[in-house]
Amino acid sequence: MGKKQQVAFSSNEDDYPQAYHLGLLGIEEKPVEIHSFVPEYLRLTQAESQWLENHQERVDETFVEKI
Repeated sequence: MGKKQQVAFSSNEDDYPQAYHLGLLGIEEKPVEIHSFVPEYLRLTQAESQWLENHQERVDETFVEKI
């Protein structure tokens, strides 16, 4: 058998963001254009996956229309 690996857990104070650290990020980081932000999800929601199963023939269509 190989070496045993230890698991390190964070302390309770590291579990939640602190206002001080968020404030520092706000001062140090450059602003980003919020409208260009596209989240990268790990998986589809249950509603999205069920909708895709029921609407496979219309997947490539555009559903948002400009009036």
